[in-house]
Amino acid sequence: MTQRTSRGGALAAVTLLAVGLQACGGSEHEPPEAVERAAVAVTVTDAWAASADRTYAARVEAGRQVEVATRASGRLQSVPVDVGDRVGTGQVVARLDGGDVEARIQSAEAHFALAERTHGRVSRLAAEGAASAQELDQAVAALESARAALAEARAQADYIEVTAPFAGTVIARMADPGDLAVPGRPVLRIQGDGERLVVADLPVEAQSEIVVGQALVARYDGASASVTVSRVVPALDPASRRFRVEARLDAGSSWPPGAVVRLDVAGAGGGSLWVPEDAVVRRGQLTGVFAVEADTVRLRWLRLGRESDGAVEVLAGPVGTLTVVRRPTPEVVDGAPVSGVTREAGR
Repeated sequence: MTQRTSRGGALAAVTLLAVGLQACGGSEHEPPEAVERAAVAVTVTDAWAASADRTYAARVEAGRQVEVATRASGRLQSVPVDVGDRVGTGQVVARLDGGDVEARIQSAEAHFALAERTHGRVSRLAAEGAASAQELDQAVAALESARAALAEARAQADYIEVTAPFAGTVIARMADPGDLAVPGRPVLRIQGDGERLVVADLPVEAQSEIVVGQALVARYDGASASVTVSRVVPALDPASRRFRVEARLDAGSSWPPGAVVRLDVAGAGGGSLWVPEDAVVRRGQLTGVFAVEADTVRLRWLRLGRESDGAVEVLAGPVGTLTVVRRPTPEVVDGAPVSGVTREAGR
């Protein structure tokens, strides 16, 4: 009797253990119970595609600018104008010491007189057979050389005064009275009145967007002006890898040379996608947004780019229309049903 009872209890224990193991093993294959999400009311905005226009830094320059130099060597006697002074066409802006030029003229006259006397003497000797043809040729050559030197020295008298080639403003002075002036070395830089240019050095990727005659918009100090591209220099600067663009401002513009302006260039194709900065969700290194899809909140991970004026550029992520939740509360989670929507404008 006792033996049967013991065997029966053991069998029952084994059976219960088997049932327990089966129950534990079976739980791995049963689907987890669905988590119920609370419905949420959200404020949404549609992501928007920004314009493909690009804005570049540019500067205003005078349409005419010249560096004034002397055409003769000598000491500067006077430079009667300075930076900021206005000058008229033909106005004297520098004067050489006339004594230097006069001394060169006197020297050239002396050399010419000597060459004349030498030529006359050799000519008479050659006629008498006392001088060779070669000696006569040398005397003729010396006379012609002295005559040319004298003409050059006398011409330099006309170069004592340096005049402005056009009306404008002196923007730089590189020499003072007493300095040695030589041809090609600037004394002054004059900026002409009238035409103004907007000059920009643009990146190489903008080359296909700029052509001569194209109308652009320049902005300065809260004002805008239409400009027309007058020159495109296709050669790239070796250091910056940029090319130069010049555009004419409308006649009568009051924008001063040297002013820094913004130049708007229309890009080809559509712009990139942008979302409000307050819609961005950050989880460690990941960034994304909560999007409303078929009345359900979905967390969509995005790769974001630059930020501007409260918006963030989307570099990679879902394609198509994207309606994002702004200022998500802790109750806004992936999979939550949407009970109400308030829509705000994006851009």
